[in-house]
Amino acid sequence: MIISPNLQRRKLPPYGKTTRPENNAIRVLYGWPPPGYEVEQAIVLPVGEDPGQYHWPVKNINVTCFANALTGPVIPTDIVRSLSESLFRDGAKSIVISGTPDGTHFWPRDLIKWAELNHAT
Repeated sequence: MIISPNLQRRKLPPYGKTTRPENNAIRVLYGWPPPGYEVEQAIVLPVGEDPGQYHWPVKNINVTCFANALTGPVIPTDIVRSLSESLFRDGAKSIVISGTPDGTHFWPRDLIKWAELNHAT
């Protein structure tokens, strides 16, 4: 029996097992949180990691992704796109991304337009 690569299990991202959504929402941090940061409602995408390698526990959940403006780097555009695809693939209800290279925010409507233009839907 051949197993499709799309069906193979992906690992959860850091804090993916212990994160508890509040008000049907969760945060994804780009980079490790600073000491003392409460991660009960956050999942971490380590800098340099491919978001597509993870199974994001976000089914039917609103997701806010951001880089730590004080301690972390901005989120590169290619990571924004890969993370968006991965979160939608795993069932995110909506996504807001802050901390992009040009300082803009990606709202669900913008992501849907990007997905349509890039045939990612």
